[in-house]
Amino acid sequence: MHPTPFLALGFAYATTSVASHMAATQWTIRGMTRTIDSKDTLCTYDFAIDTNGDGVSKCVYSVVGSPASQTEVSPDFALGCGPFTVSSKWNGVFGDGNGFTTWQVVDYAKKIETFPSYEDWALKNGTAVEPDRSFVVQPLV
Repeated sequence: MHPTPFLALGFAYATTSVASHMAATQWTIRGMTRTIDSKDTLCTYDFAIDTNGDGVSKCVYSVVGSPASQTEVSPDFALGCGPFTVSSKWNGVFGDGNGFTTWQVVDYAKKIETFPSYEDWALKNGTAVEPDRSFVVQPLV
């Protein structure tokens, strides 16, 4: 059995539709910086959340801990950044020198979220991560 031209055309249209929808479902984290004091007891994050369509929201917050660069901001104490709620957690599962932090960025009004993640080595003290990184947005579960 051979597909009819109508079915083949319908498939091509669906593929194009899905691809363009996926391109619209990423947010870009712009200018991500992490600044740590000399004792690693105060850590400040500074970045912007670009929805690539609905605007850009600046986010600056500090974490106190020991070490602050590995201190969690739990969802119970999540921070507001424009329309977003932001929490974070550090992970060292891959061993010394291979730690990373994952953020949960939620837009509760639209019921969507993304999980930006940055390796410790990429978050050089006070230097913006380049290039900016984009992350897939998904429905809030």
